[in-house]
Amino acid sequence: MNPTERIMKESEFYADTFRFSYSSLNKLLYSPGIFYNEYVLGIKEIRTDAHLVEGKLIHYLMLDAASFGDRFILSPESLPTGNSKDVVDVVFSLIKKGEDKPLWQYSEEILETLRQINLHQKLVDDKKPDKDGLQKTGDEKRLEKILTKECVSYFDFLKLRAGRDIIDQATLDKCTQAAEALKANTKIVELLGLDKTITEEFAIYNELPIFVSKYKDYPFGIKGILDNLVVDVEKKLVRINDVKTSSKSISDFPESVEYWKYWLQAAMYLELAKDFLDKVIDDTWTIEFNFIVIDKYNQVYAFRVSNESMKKWSEDLQVALNEGRYHYESKDYTLPYRFVAEEVLL
Repeated sequence: MNPTERIMKESEFYADTFRFSYSSLNKLLYSPGIFYNEYVLGIKEIRTDAHLVEGKLIHYLMLDAASFGDRFILSPESLPTGNSKDVVDVVFSLIKKGEDKPLWQYSEEILETLRQINLHQKLVDDKKPDKDGLQKTGDEKRLEKILTKECVSYFDFLKLRAGRDIIDQATLDKCTQAAEALKANTKIVELLGLDKTITEEFAIYNELPIFVSKYKDYPFGIKGILDNLVVDVEKKLVRINDVKTSSKSISDFPESVEYWKYWLQAAMYLELAKDFLDKVIDDTWTIEFNFIVIDKYNQVYAFRVSNESMKKWSEDLQVALNEGRYHYESKDYTLPYRFVAEEVLL
């Protein structure tokens, strides 16, 4: 991107008030440079991690099964994985509006993508023909790695998905088992309100998007999508439930709260819920937060966040937002705030 384009992108970004999500704020704290590229310049990192799709799928199977067809499309064949899938995703993003060519006609785009990510670059031209008389070039070998039946099928499905996530039968089966394990747990069902009837006194919101354009005195807002929000008027109780999938055991989840900064998400979701219910609740109400976790063994457990922890996390959220304010207002995205503010000693 040339300097003129960079200036224009920065101007567009600052023309509107930005709203931080948990993921964007976490990214800013960890690597301001990555945040700058993705959110200021709009150079988005392609995320096709299987666990991201699986987590979303479990949410919908458990909380909003009626919307499955609007969110997901089932592939009749196995999907490619790893680098091959990433390459097809990149090539698909380069398609011009109205184009409808098969994957093999994007050979140059495939080869350029492989060069950029340094994939299959060790393949070289054959020095002599093989037993069938074929003498392939390095590029022909690289294209063979991508132009597989699975990749071609996946590419065709990308054209049909209309914003939906593509999943295969194995993924659907795996996530269905996880969703059933969650629904079979009576405590989880009670926490999520799945056994209740929605009335004027008892409300349930699933996959609830909340946007706060101006948060307190900050020059930006906050936003998020709450997995499950339960409002019990009779008990004056608000329950925020966030469903997490884990590739580890539930015994390891407390460590994940710190490692992935889930505490930041919990504190932000609390602020969003209070803003959403601002005209309904007051200080006499109780607000609970639960991480509902299902691990790789389909073990299920609800981690209740104590009042003491949430108070500490809310204070830490304000610290994080103040660091975000520094980067946002100074337009300095070189290093994380603590490296800018002080000398970090080992």
